[in-house]
Amino acid sequence: MDIILSSRGKNKIAYKGYIYRKDKDTQTTISWRCEVKGCKGRLSTTLEYESDRNCSEKGEHSHAPDVVKVGEEIVKKKVLKAAATTHDPPRRLLEDAIAGLSDELAAKIGSGAKLKSSISRKRRIMGNYVTSLNLTSLK
Repeated sequence: MDIILSSRGKNKIAYKGYIYRKDKDTQTTISWRCEVKGCKGRLSTTLEYESDRNCSEKGEHSHAPDVVKVGEEIVKKKVLKAAATTHDPPRRLLEDAIAGLSDELAAKIGSGAKLKSSISRKRRIMGNYVTSLNLTSLK
């Protein structure tokens, strides 16, 4: 089980080739639903959902698991996290993230042009945010 941050800052779970987004919370459990529209696949976890032992699957998925897509999401998360914390060039961040991946996943990522532009965008947004903070603190 891997926890992935969505583009809106929410947690998603990658589990057995499927990606789930949060659906409902109760006092003791969290319900997750498959992110594929119309799919009936569900996952139930305790509030401490960091490990595999705290979850159970419910419902049938209307599609096959996509391990490559899950791998892409995990690589993207790693690369963007590293982009926010280091000043390494995008090429090096991609090389570090792709090292040790399966050939199928590495081929799917390819040159990583999309990821490189995501890295640049992330750094540009962070730079603008820091600049705007500095300008407001000077007033």
